[in-house]
Formats: sequence, C-alpha cells, structure tokens
Amino acid sequence: MPGAEMGAYRVAGGLRAGVALVFLSLSLLVVQGAAGAPLERGEVILKAGGGAGIYSPDGYFIGTFPVVPTCFSPDGRFLLVPGGGLFDDFGDPLPSQWSLDKPGGGCAADNSGQVYVAAVPSGWGPRGRWTREAWLTIEKFNLTGELLATYTVSDDGELYGPQVVDLALAPDGCELLYVNYGGQMVNRYDPCTETQETPIGRVYQASELLVRPNGQILVAGETRVELLGPAGESLRSWTFPIARPGQGGHLYPRSLALDPDGVSAWMEATPSPAGFCVYRLNLEVAEEAISKWREPCGYLAVAPVSAPPSPAEVSAVSPSAGLAAGGASVTISGFRFDEVTAVRFGALEARSFTVNSASQITAIAPPGAGTADVTVTTSLGTSATTPDDEYTYVPSGAAPAIRKLSVDHGPAAGGVSLTITGTGFLGVTGIDIGASSVERLTVNSPTSITLMLPPGTSGTGDVTVSTPNGTSAATRRSRFSYGPPVITSVAQLEYENGDGTGVDSIRGSGFAPGSQTVFNVVGRPLTSVSCPSSSYCTANQPPETRRVGPHLAIVAVVGGRRSKPVHYTYSP
Repeated sequence: MPGAEMGAYRVAGGLRAGVALVFLSLSLLVVQGAAGAPLERGEVILKAGGGAGIYSPDGYFIGTFPVVPTCFSPDGRFLLVPGGGLFDDFGDPLPSQWSLDKPGGGCAADNSGQVYVAAVPSGWGPRGRWTREAWLTIEKFNLTGELLATYTVSDDGELYGPQVVDLALAPDGCELLYVNYGGQMVNRYDPCTETQETPIGRVYQASELLVRPNGQILVAGETRVELLGPAGESLRSWTFPIARPGQGGHLYPRSLALDPDGVSAWMEATPSPAGFCVYRLNLEVAEEAISKWREPCGYLAVAPVSAPPSPAEVSAVSPSAGLAAGGASVTISGFRFDEVTAVRFGALEARSFTVNSASQITAIAPPGAGTADVTVTTSLGTSATTPDDEYTYVPSGAAPAIRKLSVDHGPAAGGVSLTITGTGFLGVTGIDIGASSVERLTVNSPTSITLMLPPGTSGTGDVTVSTPNGTSAATRRSRFSYGPPVITSVAQLEYENGDGTGVDSIRGSGFAPGSQTVFNVVGRPLTSVSCPSSSYCTANQPPETRRVGPHLAIVAVVGGRRSKPVHYTYSP
C-alpha cells in the first residue's frame, strides 16, 4: 500500500485506445514514464513530488506515464498538455494549435471533441487584482485548439471570489456544471442555448465536482463530500477528519475521479491527522471510505475505460485532392499508425509511404479517378472509411480564376456569406482571404463557391482559390476589404506589474497579428501589445493612463483604420 512497502508487478507505458485519464483539478497532473504495457482499467495515477506514479486499485506501485495532461477526450484518445499541445493515447504529439499556458479552473470534453476550459488568466502581479469578467469566462475549443466560442457565466453570489475552480459536463452535453472559489452551490450554464440556469444543491465551499453517467453530481467541499441528484437534491454525504494542524484545519479536496466500476469514486485531499490523503468512496452507501491511503499524496486520476486494441483511424487527408496522374505528396493524419503494412487510395496502394509517427503518414498518391477513400492497414486491420479520409482526383487543366465576388467588403468579425464566381473550381484544397483561411465552404460547381467569411485583419487583401492545378491569380476582381477593427470588451487581467504597468485583455475583431495593432488610451499607446489572433490581444497599460481616473476610453488602430472608442473601468 502507499506509505508502506510496495511491490511492482508490471511496468505501464502508453494509454491504450479507449483509455481515458480523468483530471479534475486546478493543478497539473505530472506523469512521466517508460514504454511498456498499456494503462489498465481502474489504475490510479498520483502526482508525487516531481513526477507521477501509477498504482493498482489496491495501492501497489506499477510504473509511470509519459506526458503531462490537463484535459482529455471522453474516449481517452486525446490528451491536452499546457503549452505543449495535443497528444494521442500513446503520448505521441498530434498537429494542433493548443497553448494552455494559463492555470485554468478545470476542463471538460464532450463526445464530439469539443473542450470547455475555465479561462482563468495567469500572471499575478504584486497587487494581483482581477476583473469578474476574467474570472467568469469559459471558452470552448475543438481538439486542435481552435477557439470556437466564449461564454461569460454567473456565480451563486455566496463565495470568496468569482473564479471558476472546476467544471464538468452533464451527460446530454448541453449543461455545464461548475463551482466558484468558496462557493456554496453548483452553478449551471447551457452552452447550446447560451443561457444561465438556476444554481442547485448546497455544499459548503465547493471546490471539485464530477458527473456520473446517470446525471448524479458528486461535489467535494471544505468539510464533506455530497452526492446530489440531477435536480440538486441531496442523496448522501461523507465527512472526513480535519487536516493536520498548520494546514488550515479543513479537508481541502484537490481532485475527484470516477472509478470505472460506476459505483465508486476516488478523492485526493490534504492529509488527515492520521496521514490519509486518498479515499475511495462507495457512491451507493453513505459510510466510511472503501479504502484510504497514506503517502504519496498528490493530484489524482483514474483510467476509467479499457477497450481492446482497435485498427488505425484516418482523421484528415491533406491536400484532399490531387491530379489524376498521381504523384502528389499527401499527409495522412490519424491515430494508431503502428506496424503499418499498407496505405491505399481506394483499391490502389500508395506508390510509397513513410510513417512519421503514430499519428502521421506521408504517402505518394497513385494514379486514379473520382473520389477515393484513403485507408491505413496495420496488424489490427484496416481503418474504416469516413468522409474525413476522402481524396479527389482532378484532371490536369488550367489554374482556377476568379471572375466576381458577390460582395467585396465585410465586417472584420466575419460571419457573412460570400459567393465566388469563376472557373476551374475542381478539387478545391483551400481558400484564403488575405491572411485568413476559410474553414466553412461549399463548392457548388466548377464555377461557383459559397463560403462563410472568416474573421480577418482590418484592411484589404486578395481572395485566392487553390486546387491541384494551381492557385488563382490576384486581380482587381479578387480584392476584398475587411472593415475597421472593433473592440467588444476590455478585461483587467492584472492590476500592476513590477514596473507599475497594468495588463489588459482586449477582445474584438480586425486586430493585426503580433504587435502591429495600436491601442490608445487617453491619447497614449498601450505597450507590449501581443495579438495571437484577430480577435484577442493583451497589452500593458502605463501608469500615467491610470492617473486620469478609473473611467477610460480605448481605441484600436490597424493600418490607419480606427475603431470606435469603448469605455471601461479599471480597478485601482
């Protein structure tokens, strides 16, 4: 058992397909390990010191695991790592744009691959002040790290601070459950309709929660753990000895995880007077924990699923079209590309292929016609065909040409329909508007494309269409102009840095990437401007602007185009 002599009976390495890591904590679960047998159903992962150990359910040390996950997909195939990106269930990196370098207040993922993250910003200053908007923001991403939506939620009003400290997703996927720092109730928000719902339950200083498949909610508070029904009714509760002297005299749970047996849950908390810090609870009976462990203590996760190994899966093919003569280099993305024996385009084998990693293959397309499914064969079988693996063969011809745009200007926030008329729109592999790539498009015919305008940088650029036969030339008929920048909100992330400047978070549209956007407050520019996207920037507010008073106006300037002023208040 932990704290006593432990016998290692095998070495664990990667996550097998279908194995999930449950992670419900403000802090990171640090896991490092070596290759070997996959993580098995019901095994417990505990952070201990600078690493993490894998333990059997009865407490025997087994081994370690290779990456540092902060969130997971329900099927366990995807692990998010702060600052490091997206990994598959074997710990291999996947192409993504994730950058979770902020602490965050927990996360949750649905079965479609959408991830909800409590967007708590990082970087406390000497006088660390935060706005309520910054604390009460939940962001939705897809698995590649693209921001899909931002929600501003409410708290229950009975708390120490408004920040979201943990969240979970109800089984229907349309109810986010979350708790705030020192809060007393479980708050609810419907992301499908973007509406705040009435809080439920009552747990003193709730800090961790999880949702069972039957909709019941397990909430850990400062002195007890409560099981609530879907409507918030109390079903049963557990109380625990207070922590050791000098540790605040309270339970302070730090993580919860559901056991794969469906009837028990694991909790990690500050050590009790007897040194216990890990508890396994029977959720069907209100009695003392089934088992409890002493050291090592640390943030906890459990492997809830154990599925048999499955064949490879193809999730994307890039480019998705090529010339009928073959010979194009095609990047195939997916999962479980281990011991690959064949790559086929329809019934034809690729001219050659190279397995770059367990999630990526580069193949040379054979000759062909029409649309073919790209499949990968391993020792476990051949990948199933889906629309994501389709590759279209295009006859050799002239490059596409744009003759007309239905509109030649639009808002920097995007979101309006645009129709492109021209020629050669066969096997379209990409459309760009200036520096912005179009994600949502429909090729109506070889002469017509309809698309949804993506967000872009204020200013004028060219619309280009790419196919296997080339990219359309820029002409006056392809010119498109994004409107002036727009500021929608300003949130005070940090009141004061060491040099006396404050840090602001600015959301809107039309911002130029990097540091090319200028923000003026009372005629003075903000400094250290950084815009990771056209809709979000951070900047330092100099001390002299704050001396004017707490009520300020901010203007964005991009390429000579100015936004309308937006008024906001800073907290001194």
